[in-house]
Amino acid sequence: IVGSVVLTGYNNRTYRIDDVDYDVTPMSTFELKGLEKTTYVDYYRKKYNIRIQYPDQPLLVSKSKPREIRAGMSSIVYLVPELCRLTGFTDEMRSNFPLMRALADHTRMPPNVRVDRLMVFNARLQNTPSIQKDLENWQMRLAPNLISFGGRILDQEEIHFGQSVKVRAGTDADWTRNMRSNPMFDMGSLKSWVVIFLKKSRNDVHTF
Repeated sequence: IVGSVVLTGYNNRTYRIDDVDYDVTPMSTFELKGLEKTTYVDYYRKKYNIRIQYPDQPLLVSKSKPREIRAGMSSIVYLVPELCRLTGFTDEMRSNFPLMRALADHTRMPPNVRVDRLMVFNARLQNTPSIQKDLENWQMRLAPNLISFGGRILDQEEIHFGQSVKVRAGTDADWTRNMRSNPMFDMGSLKSWVVIFLKKSRNDVHTF
């Protein structure tokens, strides 16, 4: 869970999880601004009418950004796991090459396919009476077609490798296969180096 981004439905905000505090639970107390201490259970019940089901669960820790701290937010935010929804990809998912490749087949669609999908979605909105009624109440309407405008197609970049090898970047701008089969254009000597890593990446660094 550390390194993941979660969404809290009660305020529609996202938080990056930096740690899990096993010493703090929803029954732990904290001090409200200028007020008395209260438990997380009572706080969510009174402010959001939410009843926490598992009072012994450890809380997630999210460190606020400097601008959020300047805006008055606490430097550390504790989150109740059962009130969080996981978003995006975990580090384990990102390292799963077959999974990411399968997802890319659906998310990285060519422009013509994306246009077709948008037109189908637009048609659904246009032909749904309840949606049309809402748009009329807002004095809005959806155009039947996408906006068209002129553009330029740039020439493909030329990638230079060692031994005077040159290849085109390709229409998809992916030259990773050429990188595996051609020598580097230039390689500097690395005599001393340091690896700085997060605690959760220790195993990956040690096996490098």
